[in-house]
Amino acid sequence: MTWRAGTTVTVLRGAGTDRFDDPVDVDIVVYDRVPASIMEGPFNSRSRPVNGRTDQVRSYTLRMAPTIELRKYDRIRDERTGAVYVFDTVDDPTTPSNPAGHTSRRVAVRKVT
Repeated sequence: MTWRAGTTVTVLRGAGTDRFDDPVDVDIVVYDRVPASIMEGPFNSRSRPVNGRTDQVRSYTLRMAPTIELRKYDRIRDERTGAVYVFDTVDDPTTPSNPAGHTSRRVAVRKVT
């Protein structure tokens, strides 16, 4: 599958602590103005066991060039909307994803609100 960039993103990395020694994200820019495609996927409903509230979990698929190195706990900020996304796993970009041999890095992400 080929993809077309619809936005640019910034890859953020880093963690620190606040004045109470609680962990907080530190927004160190690793890559900026990276062309990317962010597509909204299906909705999943889940109930929280503590209060029984049902949440709608929106999933997104992000595609970008395979040359961008992503690490666990990195965050991705959409430069157009300002939305921040986190991810759990990243696919292997060395395997061509279409018959023409073009590769992309595909990442399943969740929006942070």
